[in-house]
Amino acid sequence: MFELYLLIYACAVVVATYATLKHHGLLAKPPAQQLQEKAELAEQAMKTLHGRACPLCGGNMFVEAVDFIKTNTAVLSCEKCQQKTLWKLEHYNWTMVAPYKWTPRLTTKLPVKAEIKSEEEVK
Repeated sequence: MFELYLLIYACAVVVATYATLKHHGLLAKPPAQQLQEKAELAEQAMKTLHGRACPLCGGNMFVEAVDFIKTNTAVLSCEKCQQKTLWKLEHYNWTMVAPYKWTPRLTTKLPVKAEIKSEEEVK
């Protein structure tokens, strides 16, 4: 009977240790190795996407930016019409999401609206 309790306790310790390591992310690959794999994927994407035909005019496209850290997207620019397109990697296939247009962030603060005072406060 003692052996059964010892076996159950040992299994519980192994499961708790595994859950703790998984929760803290210690079972994953080291960050340096993950970044190296992302860089290799980016190189492969640049080779795959470079020279692709523009869907808008048919000219050659070149890769302007690749983002594998967050969104798995790439921005391609056409040599002929200078139009940028956004491509997304889904299930090992590159699909065009939309024509890409850069929009600057608003850096200036908008003026604060003046408070409207009631007639009683004015008098």
